[in-house]
Amino acid sequence: MVDSEHSVRLAAAKSSLKLDNGLAGLPTLVVVGADDALTPPADAQSIVDAVPGARLAVIAGAGHLPPVERPAETTAVLREFLLELP
Repeated sequence: MVDSEHSVRLAAAKSSLKLDNGLAGLPTLVVVGADDALTPPADAQSIVDAVPGARLAVIAGAGHLPPVERPAETTAVLREFLLELP
């Protein structure tokens, strides 16, 4: 379960996300482990919701470190995203 201190830090991070600094409109992929307790998929979805055009990839069987825990699956998601870029 996420503690209240983490929730406060997350709220602060979300409020500091500024889309007027040139990030808006850039291809954005947010990758999260399905079992991530530190940054759960719902928090990753909040980031996606804050960035126009962003996409979310949830890696099954991974926690907080998808590239370490599920390298093949993470690489496949990243590769697909990169190959779709213009």
